[in-house]
Amino acid sequence: MNILSMLVYSCEKATLLAESAEHRPLGTVDSFRFWLHMRICAGCRNFERQSKLLDEYLLKRVAPESDTTELQQRILSRTSQP
Repeated sequence: MNILSMLVYSCEKATLLAESAEHRPLGTVDSFRFWLHMRICAGCRNFERQSKLLDEYLLKRVAPESDTTELQQRILSRTSQP
């Protein structure tokens, strides 16, 4: 095992860290090893970029909650009529 393989994460580990880094900060060692992997691996850089774009897109697509009070009143008024 050479020194580079001891310092650099595998692509599998790097992609897991890319996802978890979105939700929690990485530790110092994880952060360094992740940074080092990302400098070397274009595939993981693309994965991280696409993952961030997908997260942004999904956040934009989530519709805000709407007030349903008026709709509930209309339904109740129509169902209570004989």
